[in-house]
Amino acid sequence: MKKNYVLIVDDNALLYETLAEKLQNENFEVSDYTPSVKDAIASIEKRRPDIALLDVMLEGEETGLDLANIINEKYSFPFIFVTGMDNDYYSRKIQQTKRKEFVPKTVSYDFFKNILRSIHLALELAAEKTEN
Repeated sequence: MKKNYVLIVDDNALLYETLAEKLQNENFEVSDYTPSVKDAIASIEKRRPDIALLDVMLEGEETGLDLANIINEKYSFPFIFVTGMDNDYYSRKIQQTKRKEFVPKTVSYDFFKNILRSIHLALELAAEKTEN
């Protein structure tokens, strides 16, 4: 069975390590540590992910919101925001990227459960879209 490949774009190395380990335990392949938009684009060009997890605040000038727009315009694969920016301002900004859902960062069992649920749903919706 093919493992889905997840690109994690987050500038928090500890969170990346924890999330990568949890996803690998759930039978996903995971990208290398990718803390910036520049690194993310290089990773995407090397191997297109099945889905990406994007933080809003990243290393460098560009944000996860910028990366989301690039993905929508150039690559067209599903992504989910995983961010500590859990407020109305960023919620509206995230919605402008054509994504209505994001998972707030809280390192807990529910956090990982919610990420897994969101990944499975996004992959399912992407597969249905491809079939139609």
